Amino acid sequence: MQKFIDLKILPSPDFNQNQLMALLFKRFHYRLATLATNDVAVAFPRYAVSSHSVGNVLRIIGDAKQLELVMAIDWMYGVRDQLEIGAITSVPDNALHRMMLRIQPDANPDRLRRRQMARHKLTLAQSQAKILDKDAQRCTLPFLNLRSDTSKKAFRLYLKMTETSTVPTAGSFNAYGISRTATIPWF
Repeated sequence: MQKFIDLKILPSPDFNQNQLMALLFKRFHYRLATLATNDVAVAFPRYAVSSHSVGNVLRIIGDAKQLELVMAIDWMYGVRDQLEIGAITSVPDNALHRMMLRIQPDANPDRLRRRQMARHKLTLAQSQAKILDKDAQRCTLPFLNLRSDTSKKAFRLYLKMTETSTVPTAGSFNAYGISRTATIPWF
């Protein structure tokens, strides 16, 4: 992972930055899925837990050949006019490394109750007594609002950054550019 491209969302009076980032990320996900590659990663250098935001920069990380392949066609339709697209650039030699993880909190008590009823043959009253509304996890991590094309359901893609390290860890990345084992350069 020696190269990167930054896609910066420009301020717009017509569009919300978070909506544009979600659309851009969705298009990026489609591009990675089409390429069926596992060696392109994503980072959000303006990620901030305090504002629950991934920020306004989508950083695509990989080797030069893979980045050229990702950028070979116009997959950014619908959002390109709102972007500043950087050049393929080398990752700084002194970059730290960290993992970006997808977190899936159990935040919906109704879904948890239905699952309890199906798995443990509980009645609705029993599952309501066992799982209270106040027990739902509230996730304060930055997220992207996305929609599954398969199920047509909206979901939040919560992202968590691990602590930085000076040692990179190799591994593969999924079609979202995220890995549970590999680190990404962080600078």
